Amino acid sequence: QFLYFIGRSTMKASGSVIRSAVLRRRPAVLPAGSPLVQFRHCPGTTLEIRRMKEEVESLRHRCELLEQQQQTQRLIKFYASVKRTPIDIDQVVEKCRDPTYRQDVFCHRELPVILAHMIAMLDQLPGGLVAMKNVGKVRAMLSSAFLAVTECPVPQSEKQGAEFRKVLERVMGELEPVVQTMALAVLELRKLLTMHRQALNDDKATRIKLRSLHDVPDLQYSLDEFYLAFVQFKFLSLQLLQMAGSSSSENAKEPEKGKAEPEEVVGIVDTGIDLLEVVRSARHNAELVCTEHHGDCPDIDIELADADDGRAFVSHLSDHLNYILVELIKNSLRATVDTHMARNSLGMVDCSDMPPVKVRIVTNKSPDTATVIVSDQGGGIPREDMEKIMSYTYTSAPKSAHDGDEEPTLLAGYGYGLPMSRIHARIFGGDIMLHSTEGYGTDAYLFLKKKACAIKSKPQNVAAARL
Repeated sequence: QFLYFIGRSTMKASGSVIRSAVLRRRPAVLPAGSPLVQFRHCPGTTLEIRRMKEEVESLRHRCELLEQQQQTQRLIKFYASVKRTPIDIDQVVEKCRDPTYRQDVFCHRELPVILAHMIAMLDQLPGGLVAMKNVGKVRAMLSSAFLAVTECPVPQSEKQGAEFRKVLERVMGELEPVVQTMALAVLELRKLLTMHRQALNDDKATRIKLRSLHDVPDLQYSLDEFYLAFVQFKFLSLQLLQMAGSSSSENAKEPEKGKAEPEEVVGIVDTGIDLLEVVRSARHNAELVCTEHHGDCPDIDIELADADDGRAFVSHLSDHLNYILVELIKNSLRATVDTHMARNSLGMVDCSDMPPVKVRIVTNKSPDTATVIVSDQGGGIPREDMEKIMSYTYTSAPKSAHDGDEEPTLLAGYGYGLPMSRIHARIFGGDIMLHSTEGYGTDAYLFLKKKACAIKSKPQNVAAARL
C-alpha cells in the first residue's frame, strides 16, 4: 500500500507539470523536490521507475483479487443461508413430464445453494480434516463451480438455457475428482495421526494414548451430509442435461417383447427397471471382479421371493442400483473366498466347494419398502468392527490402495465402498443395513422406498400412467 501511494503521488505530480508545459509549448520545469528530478541524473533511474510501476500494478492486482474473494465469500454465505429443496424422485418425474415446467430456472436457483452448503460443510469439518491440503483443493473446485453457475444469467430464453447447460456440463467435468480427492484427504489425516501415534508408542518414556480417526466426533455425520449434497447436485445436473437432450416422445418407450411391463425413462430416472435383471447384471460384474482377483468365484444364487409373475419392476436410477448391488455382492464374495480359501493341486483357488452367496428380492411383504438381501457365510464381522464398518475411515482391505506406488483407483481400498453405497441408497429415501453373526456370515439389506420405486401394475399407456 505504501509503494502504491508513493507511485500514484509521484506520477500525478510529475504528470501535471509535464501536461501544463506541453499545452504552453514550453520546456517542462519539474519542482526541485520531485523524485523524478532527484532520479534524473542517477544511473538506472528508468529501470527503478519501471520496477516501481510493476510493483504498484502487482499490488493493485492483488488488492482486486482480495476484494473479489471477499465478495465471493459474502455471496457464498448468502446462498448457504438459503434452505435446500428436498429431492423426491416421484416429484422429479412428475415435474419433468410437464412440458411447461422450467427445470433450467429451478436448477439455476437450486444448484448454487447446494454448492454453497457444500463449501460451508467443508469449512466446518471436524478433527483437523479441514486443514488437509486435498480439502483445500476440493474447496477451490466448488468455489470455481459456484462462481461459474452464479455468473450465468437466469435462463429466460432458449439461448440462455443452452448457455447455462453448456456451463453446467463443463462444471460437472471439473467436479468429477471431488469424491476421490476427499478420500485422499481422509487418508492424509489418517497417515498424520498414525505417524504421531507410532512415534510416541516407540518411545516408552513418552507413550500416551492418542485418539484414532474413528474417534473424531461428528466426522461421519459431516462427510455423510457433504456426499449427500454432492450426489444431489449431480442428480439435478444430469437430469437437466438429459432432459434437454431428449424429446418427450423419446421419454416414453413401447414395451419390449418378453417383458411383462413397459419401460419408461424420464431423464436419467428409469420408471420401469426390472429389478431381477439389475441383480443379474450386478452378479455378472461382481463375478468378473472376483475371478480377476482370485482366479475363481463362488456361486451366486438369486431368488425372487414373492413376485407372482416372476418379475419385479421398480422406479429408480439403474446406475445407482447397479453400483450398490455390485459393492454388496463383491464384499460377500471376498469374505467367502477369504474364509473358505481352498486351492487345487495346481495351487489355484478352488471355489467349487464354497458356500454360495445368496441374493433374495422381496417386493410384496411391505407396503412401503422393497428389499434386496445379500447373504454370505464369510465368517461375519467382528463385533468391535460393526460400529466402524460404515465409516469412511475404515477399510477391511488388507492394504490401502494409496499405500502402494501404483496410481490409486477410486474406492479401491479407500474404505468408501459401503458408505458411498449407503449415500446412493439414502438419496431417494432408501438405506443399507448390515446384520452379522461373528464366525458365520453377514446379511446386507438394501431398502428401497416403495412409494418412489415399486410399480405393481403399470397401465398400458403413458397417459394413464400419469393419472
